[in-house]
Amino acid sequence: MPNPSHRAEPRALDALPSLGSRICGRWFALECTDLTDDPPPMYAAGACHLLAVSLPMAGRRAWRAPAEAALAPGTAAFIPAGEVRAVALGGPCHLVNIAFEDSALVQALRRAGVAQAPRGFVGQHDPVLAGLADAMRAALQWRRQANEASVAMFDALARAAVARIAVGIAPDVPAAAPVSAAPLSAPELERVLAHIEARLEDADLSVAALAAFAGMPVVRFHRAFRAATGQPPHRYVITERVKRVKALMLEGRLPLAEIALACGFASQSHMNDRFRDATGMPPGAWRSRSAVVVD
Repeated sequence: MPNPSHRAEPRALDALPSLGSRICGRWFALECTDLTDDPPPMYAAGACHLLAVSLPMAGRRAWRAPAEAALAPGTAAFIPAGEVRAVALGGPCHLVNIAFEDSALVQALRRAGVAQAPRGFVGQHDPVLAGLADAMRAALQWRRQANEASVAMFDALARAAVARIAVGIAPDVPAAAPVSAAPLSAPELERVLAHIEARLEDADLSVAALAAFAGMPVVRFHRAFRAATGQPPHRYVITERVKRVKALMLEGRLPLAEIALACGFASQSHMNDRFRDATGMPPGAWRSRSAVVVD
């Protein structure tokens, strides 16, 4: 089905098949579909976070026992950006997927006064998320065309869902045991970090691209990199790009648009969002303040 919105989609949905109705805002993409056949496990990876909510479908027999289903009807899963995970559905359901940018989660955490980002979860019962997902599904069925009013409505629903994740959801199922991973060896880490440093201007420093450079499967590389550095690859790349932006702003008077491209950001707006997340202020304000300090 063609995308009904003219806005750019968060890149996380690129990893998902186009299953049903979809609408996109500036910082999120929302998709809803009715699943009546057992699909392959759902994978999520990329620069955006993913929230998936499975709403029960009446009168349908489950595909697998609750103990075997990571995402049974009536439960939700949150997969942080950069993680790669397979999620087996438990039975026929109305599946609502929301992919959203990290900046939205950072803002929600600030508003809630929460210092630590939430951990991923799968198979959690939460009536608030279920209610929001059901409202999104009903709105998608009602919507006839994507316009500014409808996008604003979905924006509000998506922000409410992100805020719910930010304040934390009490677990009601045993957490999956963490998968231990050996860190990258010192030579492997040095090679990967040098590659990132040399190609910061390259827009494609995704987890998949870095894993291919390292000659490892994506999941193994992600875990090994995080074990070695204490942070996922995508966050390390963003941190290094922000450092490069600061250095270029201090070196001269290049326009911010040129600095954004030189540091691998898709646009000046993209750079502004990531820079503000890291420093609490836009690049222009940081440069002005730093120039005063230097002078």
